[in-house]
Amino acid sequence: MEKVMNVLKPKPNPQQQMRDWQRRLRQECRNIERQIRDIQKEEKSVQKAIREAAKRNDMGSAKALAKEIVISRQTVNRLYENKAQLNSISMHLGESVAIARTVGHLSKSADVMKLVNNLMKAPEMAATMQEFSKEMTKAGVIEEIVNDAVDTALDSEDMEEEIEEEVDKVLTAIAGETAAELPQAVRKEKLKQPAQAAEASHEVFTTHLPFDVFPSSLITCLEEAKEHFYSCELSRKKAIAEGVDDEEELEELRARLAKVSTSSGLFDNMSKRHAAYIPAYEHRLSVAPTTTLMLMAKKLIRELNLFPKEDFNTAVSDSSVSAPRIIEKRFRLPYLGDSGASVQELGHHAGYYRLPHSKDARMFYFFFESRNRKSDPIVIWLTGGPGCSSELAVFYENGPFHITNNLSLSWNDFGWDKVSNLIYVDQPTGTGFSYTSDEDDIRHNEDGVSNDLYDFLQAFFKEHPQYAKNDFYITGESYAGHYIPAFAARVHRGNKEREGIHINLKGFAIGNGLTDPEVQYKAYTDYALDMGLIKQSDHNRISKLIPPCEQAIKLCGTEGGTSCMAAYLVCNSIFKKIMKIAGDKNYYDVRKKCEGNLCYDFSNMENFLNQKSVRNALGVGDIDFVSCSSTVYQAMLMDWMRNLEVGIPALLEDGIKLLVYAGEYDLICNWLGNSRWVHAMEWSGQKDFVAAPSVKFVVDGAEAGQLKSHGPLTFLKVHGAGHMVPMDQPKASLEMLKRWTQGKLATTEIEGRLAPM
Repeated sequence: MEKVMNVLKPKPNPQQQMRDWQRRLRQECRNIERQIRDIQKEEKSVQKAIREAAKRNDMGSAKALAKEIVISRQTVNRLYENKAQLNSISMHLGESVAIARTVGHLSKSADVMKLVNNLMKAPEMAATMQEFSKEMTKAGVIEEIVNDAVDTALDSEDMEEEIEEEVDKVLTAIAGETAAELPQAVRKEKLKQPAQAAEASHEVFTTHLPFDVFPSSLITCLEEAKEHFYSCELSRKKAIAEGVDDEEELEELRARLAKVSTSSGLFDNMSKRHAAYIPAYEHRLSVAPTTTLMLMAKKLIRELNLFPKEDFNTAVSDSSVSAPRIIEKRFRLPYLGDSGASVQELGHHAGYYRLPHSKDARMFYFFFESRNRKSDPIVIWLTGGPGCSSELAVFYENGPFHITNNLSLSWNDFGWDKVSNLIYVDQPTGTGFSYTSDEDDIRHNEDGVSNDLYDFLQAFFKEHPQYAKNDFYITGESYAGHYIPAFAARVHRGNKEREGIHINLKGFAIGNGLTDPEVQYKAYTDYALDMGLIKQSDHNRISKLIPPCEQAIKLCGTEGGTSCMAAYLVCNSIFKKIMKIAGDKNYYDVRKKCEGNLCYDFSNMENFLNQKSVRNALGVGDIDFVSCSSTVYQAMLMDWMRNLEVGIPALLEDGIKLLVYAGEYDLICNWLGNSRWVHAMEWSGQKDFVAAPSVKFVVDGAEAGQLKSHGPLTFLKVHGAGHMVPMDQPKASLEMLKRWTQGKLATTEIEGRLAPM
């Protein structure tokens, strides 16, 4: 009889079926949240047991308990990934409903199928997703799934290795709270913790939230607020949009959101001590110097053999300078060799500008007049990081000189000041010699960064009116792939709205930049496979992280805030897994290897700029030089996954030129990912650009790269170079700048074939 009733029972329409699935998915997300809270609650008692074991010198038991914590944290990480994939399934199902309204039935979704397949391998989700799989297969949304246990086994091996790596760090971090009672050996370990924690973090990017450094009372507050806003608010919006009639479910959502509204007010009342554990939260709180993210930033800095004394440049400003204005001095330093111009003809300037839209920030800059002629274009260079000083480029890439081993200066025969009037800026605030006395001046997004740079340019051209009519170009590399498009758009808008001095913006150039993360992160596995860094089986396994990364970036674009931090954590797990396989490969140049923690040695820059004679010549006094700021790096993490490509088409349509160039051996901002976002960019010339033939970029009769160009858009893949093209191929980079600013870069013999880009 039951079978007859099931046959006679009307089938639900696609919309009803989809709403039912989405309701159940939301319930699963709530179950995951409860599991996470239970695990974190249990961890407190384990931490207490570790401290007690350490007091009685029972380090064997302490280590075993530490292993439990590592496993529980990895479980929490996995639960977060499961939840992110559940949200992704829900979003894809919503798209399927829209299609169903048009075609009258549910269509197959490869994305949903991949996500369901991934979740079926998760122990916590296997039974539930098996049921979903059957229902969705019957409804025609996915095809029948054959579960593959091989990848799960591989992931388990990786997890076991990671557990062993993390146990000692966890043990040291927890036992450090009772360091006075610990055995001598453990106390010594505690003293070595900062360096070892960074070394043990072999991966360049972390993929888990640093629970171990948060006070337990704060963990609860943060996780309640973050997780409720991340999933609960999104669920509520979807529920209302889809007309969910489950009043009980909606009431639960309202109650949880009300709870968040209450708890979020706690952020404003937290003590300074607690506030220091929240990285760049709501742009008001201090940044934690002991968090995993901070350690990771410091590890990146140490890999360049840089050891800034401070994480952020703070100083008491000169109270006599209150109005926004340029304070500049002409300087001379002893140079070796011939510059091509007399010392009297050289105009080398260093200065400070008080930023008007800040509490007390001063921006430091260098200005090198052209060695050729004053009518040459003005070129501004921005170094990335985020948070690294542009002096890196001054002394190691395209500046007028290099630093010798005895800390004297020699002329750079391929310095960009040979064909342009060159500006280098230390930004955002707190980087290099730029400083503030108020940490509210820390920038967290491109609005703040681009407004500061625009204000500086207005002051610069007011100070140097003779250059105001020169052609103006914006250049830079790495994270400047974010800065540069935002800055170019800000200048262009200022010109259109006649905000101040007209800036003769002609173009902008991005070198090995991060501009469109959604496209570029997807290219990591393909590039790594092409370069032999990983095998096909590795590629297949790691590529399963791409769909959650894509969805996380989309949420970052629509929701902002902590969604962007979640996207950073999820997506960088792709890079982390590649580097775990690649080992000691230098991710800035895969031809090279890092020796221990050292990938490049830029220490002479710090040594040179810390000399009293140099500081006096530059007029910086006792201001610290922060080569790379881990605080600025961390403050910009909310900006990291933003797509800056979206503002570029409008600039192209108005005739502003764009050059995207990339060294072929860089992994971290590889040419493949850059080529893909450039080709995918939608503008009126896209079709012609994609169809354009490749062109040899020839320097001194030899091929130095492959070029593709149409109208104002040019892409150049540079041979024999890694992340820092002007350092690796100085002559080619100078020729590139010269031809591009003169409109001659693409005028070379066409090969008659499409570019393999």
